[in-house]
Amino acid sequence: MLKTLSIIVLSSFMLAGVVLRAQAAVSVENNLYAVAIASAEGTFAVRSKATGKTFLAGGKLTSTGGTAKVVEEADKTFGNGKAIEIAYANGNR
Repeated sequence: MLKTLSIIVLSSFMLAGVVLRAQAAVSVENNLYAVAIASAEGTFAVRSKATGKTFLAGGKLTSTGGTAKVVEEADKTFGNGKAIEIAYANGNR
């Protein structure tokens, strides 16, 4: 019984880890670049849309474990667009 319970608990943790990783990847793109952020791991990558090649992989964010979401953004220089906002449990963004 204990062995069965241990397998179920371990399987649940493994499945939860897969779900969290799948939910962590958030991306935005424009006509030139695509940026993907895995906030749980604290990493990001940038891909050229012209070549299809990732030219920056494994970039490091300042923290791990955040929750990323796509938001609308207005910038004086670049205009309106989409951005990725990462919120952390301590209130940092």
